[in-house]
Amino acid sequence: MRQILPLMLMLLILRSVAVPVYSQEAQRNQSFAGFWTEFKAAVAKNDKEAVVALTKFPFEYGEAITRPAFIKSYDEIFSKEVRRSLAKAKPVNDYQSYLDAVKEAKKHDTALPHAQQDRGSYSVFCGEDILLFEKVEGKYRFTGVGVND
Repeated sequence: MRQILPLMLMLLILRSVAVPVYSQEAQRNQSFAGFWTEFKAAVAKNDKEAVVALTKFPFEYGEAITRPAFIKSYDEIFSKEVRRSLAKAKPVNDYQSYLDAVKEAKKHDTALPHAQQDRGSYSVFCGEDILLFEKVEGKYRFTGVGVND
């Protein structure tokens, strides 16, 4: 009985540490999942004002653009091809991609990718474009468009 008590105590301590870490990851993913659903629906409805409300300005689109410039470029940013791709696209957690790349590099004994912190950012690949999303002041926002090379 005396041997079991320390073991049970250790398991309780480990559980109290592991649950918050798991909960934070799950909460972050749920938080992005909710944002993603709202963003995708706004784009599908071509609701420019709703998309603007979910976007951080200045917005990175080759250069930093303002809200009025974003609205003016909206149809270019969300071309038919992008909207079609977006409807089927699956967001990629950038930090998870980094961890996967590190694992692959170690597996194949190749150069490791540059170190990256977990900023809770996501990328969505839509044809030649990559839509970028980050947490800004505690809320996810559409922050830019990059080139899918």
